[in-house]
Amino acid sequence: MIRSQPERRYNASYGRRDVVKDSDMDRQTQDRVVDLICSEIDKGVPLSELTSTVKRTMEREYGANWQCCAGSGFSW
Repeated sequence: MIRSQPERRYNASYGRRDVVKDSDMDRQTQDRVVDLICSEIDKGVPLSELTSTVKRTMEREYGANWQCCAGSGFSW
């Protein structure tokens, strides 16, 4: 399993910095997930719907058994 170091990347499409603290995904997959999440947040989608959308999209694009959780104050 590959552990990434906390990394701050400027996402020009959304004008903010995205932080990936820990991941075993390759960079391309991480970028896809970050873009998907930012897109859903910008649409004003509630967290409960966001997680379902991310899970369904990733399972469709990359195969089954994805898990997604979202919230605040628990990931540091």
